[in-house]
Amino acid sequence: MKNVYIEKINNIINEEKITNLKFIQGLKIYDITQEKNKKSLYKKRPYLIYQGIKNNQKIILKILIRKNYFNFFKKELFIYKSLLKISPQLRKYLPELIKYNDNFEKHAPFFIFKFYDDFKTLGKSYLLEEKINKKQLKKILDAIDLFHIKKSYFLNYENFSFYYQKYIKRTKEILKKILSLKELNKLESFFIKTRSIFLKAKKYLCWGDVNPANILIKKTRGNFEFKFIDFEKADYAPLFRDYTTFFYAIYLKDKKLASYFISYLKEKFKNIDFWILFYFKLLIYSLPMQFNNLKNQRNDFLVKKIKEMIIISINNFYFYFKKYENSNNRL
Repeated sequence: MKNVYIEKINNIINEEKITNLKFIQGLKIYDITQEKNKKSLYKKRPYLIYQGIKNNQKIILKILIRKNYFNFFKKELFIYKSLLKISPQLRKYLPELIKYNDNFEKHAPFFIFKFYDDFKTLGKSYLLEEKINKKQLKKILDAIDLFHIKKSYFLNYENFSFYYQKYIKRTKEILKKILSLKELNKLESFFIKTRSIFLKAKKYLCWGDVNPANILIKKTRGNFEFKFIDFEKADYAPLFRDYTTFFYAIYLKDKKLASYFISYLKEKFKNIDFWILFYFKLLIYSLPMQFNNLKNQRNDFLVKKIKEMIIISINNFYFYFKKYENSNNRL
C-alpha cells in the first residue's frame, strides 16, 4: 500500500509540474522529499501537505491518502465548490483553489491552493499567539457566521451520542482528576439532561474546526486581512460547534479579549439553549481533552488556566440550566 501511494504522489507532482517541493505535515513514510530530521506532524490526519511552486506561483498541495476518509475530502470540496455560490461573501476569506482531483482512479484526491507567504497563523490549535484587538476579532467572528446556512447538504449530523460516547470513553477519566466524585456525578446528570435540548436545537452548516491554527492573518498599517483554511470537519450541527475551541484558545492568552468574545456571542445568541450547549461542549469534551494534552506537555501554567475555565464553565452551565428550567416551569 505504501508503494502504491508513493507512486500516486509522484504522479501528481510530475503531471502538475510542481517544483521546489517541501514537506509540511503528514505521515513521514510518504514524504517523497526525504528531508532529514523533519518531524512527522499530525500523524493521524488523512492528508499529506506539501509546499511547492507551480507555474511560477507558490502553492500548497494537499493529498488525501486514506480512502476511508474520502467523506472528509468531499466536505472540504463542498466548501470551495458549492458554498461560495450560496455565500459569495466568503470568497475573500478563503484561499484560492487552483485545482483539484476528486477520485482515486488515477491519483489520490488532492487540492492545490495558492500559498499566502505574507500571512501567518493566528496561533496554535489550542492557543492564540498573535495579538489582535476587539475590532479585528469581531471581523473574524462576523466572517465565520457566513458559513452558517440552514440547508442540509450532508447526510451526517453531529449528534448528542457523539459527545456522550467521547465522555464515557475518554473525558470522564480526565474529569475525575479535577473534580470530586460528588461533583462529577452531578455534572454527569446534567450532561444527560442536555440530550433533549441538543435534539431540538436547530442545525446549520458549521466549519467545525475554528481555531487559531486555521486562521491566517496579515496585518499592515490600517489594514487587517485574514483567510480561513481546513474544512474537512465541516458538519451540520448546532451553532455552538463553531465557537468553543476558538473561545478557550483566546481565554488562555487574553482574558479581556475572551470576555469580549462572550459579550459578542451574547448579543448574537439570546436563546438560553445555545449557552447550555456551549458550556456542555466545553465541559464534556473540549476543556478536559485540552487539560490532558497540556498536562502531558507539562505546561503547568496553562493547565492551571484550563482548570480555572472548567470551574467557571460548570457554574455557567448550571446557571443557564436553572434559567432554562425556571422558564419551562412558568409555561
